Amino acid sequence: MCSDQFSGSNEVVEIRMDKIKDWMVKNVVTISKQRTVKEACEMMDAHDVGTLVVVEVKKPIGILTERDIIRQIIAVDKDPRHMKVHEVMTKQVFTVGADDDVAKVSREMTLHHVKRLPVVNKAGHLIGIVTSTDMIKIMAEKWTLG
Repeated sequence: MCSDQFSGSNEVVEIRMDKIKDWMVKNVVTISKQRTVKEACEMMDAHDVGTLVVVEVKKPIGILTERDIIRQIIAVDKDPRHMKVHEVMTKQVFTVGADDDVAKVSREMTLHHVKRLPVVNKAGHLIGIVTSTDMIKIMAEKWTLG
């Protein structure tokens, strides 16, 4: 566990950097790129999630969000029953490793302007996901003002 210190006005904030594997959501809802967007919506509803990770041979190849569906299906009046996930998903997937620390994950989210990052093992297989909401929870629970 590494530790960084940042100085503010007259206070010092000490941040203990846990590994993201200790905070990630392990039960990631995934989908195949060949499924329809309607099936994806049904999965999102059934699992009460707004994001599906698109996988192929256990590796993330895309992310499908409610926003993708709104912009690329609903707003342009396309039929989700006839559109495949791979036609709508965000294809550029940024990932982080299970042993990456919270600071690195935060920097990756900021650098790539993303709100969620799949977590992969050394083989590149999906093992979890971390969201900006998770990061806020980590800060609220672990960061202390000294």
